[in-house]
Amino acid sequence: MANRPTTLEPFISLEASVEGKPLVRFFVSYARVDMDAKDSFLHELQPHLQASGRYQLQLWQDQDILTGEQWHKHIIQELKRAHVGLLLISPGFLTNKYIAEYELPGFITAKGDNVLGKRLLPVQLKPIPASADLKGLDAYQIYGRTRGQSFVEQDLHMRSVWAARVAEQLEAMLNRYAHVATNSSPTNE
Repeated sequence: MANRPTTLEPFISLEASVEGKPLVRFFVSYARVDMDAKDSFLHELQPHLQASGRYQLQLWQDQDILTGEQWHKHIIQELKRAHVGLLLISPGFLTNKYIAEYELPGFITAKGDNVLGKRLLPVQLKPIPASADLKGLDAYQIYGRTRGQSFVEQDLHMRSVWAARVAEQLEAMLNRYAHVATNSSPTNE
């Protein structure tokens, strides 16, 4: 493992803890046109994240910005703080200029390499044409990137199962790539 290039398989350093568990910050990247599908997915995913016995998983999305706050500055700040980008991929996501210009570069470089110290968890929220320009994400395993496997294509029962499987993938990724600081500091977040 030590011989792997760090730009291809970056490890994330978890330095803060909440309730005795390492804190993992997620930046939720999605297209506004997909708000309902995003909310439905996060509603199904959240209980699985809260059930983690090993990590304290904290999602951040642009809806956390308060009225009157400078939204662009907050997004950039949260991109910097995030350990993992939860990328909710759809045709709207792939054609969104803001995501392409500001959010994706926070997790991948122009060459399709991970940004050092950050991981990404790309999931297919909505069906994507096989010929779609994936904006550098074609270098990554995208959860649900097979025919009929996007989140919105699942029936109501299977959406919960689908979200549980995403949570399992997330936990496996953290187990493999997270480095927990031995003296992680408690936080009140």
